[in-house]
Amino acid sequence: MTLQEAYTLALKVLKQVMEEKLDENNVQLARVTKAKGFEILNIDELKLAIEGISA
Repeated sequence: MTLQEAYTLALKVLKQVMEEKLDENNVQLARVTKAKGFEILNIDELKLAIEGISA
């Protein structure tokens, strides 16, 4: 599974269970990679990930 596929899966699950509309103001995504360790996605990356589940 790629990171993008993981983002999509996580956001789709959140969208199904959240009562509010899913947007960059009420959700955060983080990733853990060997190269950079733990990091929270910035707003632009988060917006792209959210747009990806609508496509």
